[in-house]
Amino acid sequence: FIQYTREDHPLRIVVTDTLEVGRHGGGFCETRAAWLQARLAEAPDRPTLLVLHHPPIDHGITWMSVGEGEAWARRLREVVERHPQIVALICGHVHRQIVAPFAHTTVRVCSSVQPQVVLDLKTMDLETPDDRPMIVAGPPAFALHRWTGNGLVSHYSDVEEQERMKILARYTPKMQKFM
Repeated sequence: FIQYTREDHPLRIVVTDTLEVGRHGGGFCETRAAWLQARLAEAPDRPTLLVLHHPPIDHGITWMSVGEGEAWARRLREVVERHPQIVALICGHVHRQIVAPFAHTTVRVCSSVQPQVVLDLKTMDLETPDDRPMIVAGPPAFALHRWTGNGLVSHYSDVEEQERMKILARYTPKMQKFM
């Protein structure tokens, strides 16, 4: 497993491996749960950001959603619920911007610099292909997470956003009197 902590920031960062070889939806076995439990117990009063690849939630995109009912997601929830110092979980895998509740905190999923998963919340029969689009070429995207000292603020953007924006106002002496 590739798992580690970063202690050199105001917000403690704990990276937990959710890769399960041969499985698309991720995993979180007892060994990883024990490792995470031990790392979180080391700093119970330190705000902590938990980083993992697979979001442990049912986000509605059938072919990418693992669902909270799966054993690995339940196991992760049990660990997270015991540690109120976790301020958020940040994930990838789905290549879409998603924010959802999980245990006492939130899961925040970021888009990707790679192709994007289509936002399609219709039920999908995984045994019967229906020719629906699944992945599109969208602009590369990223998230910027900022720790304020008492909360995590997440900004989502794509790399082309600044180039295509039409400026509607600038900060000038005239604007200053409205601030």
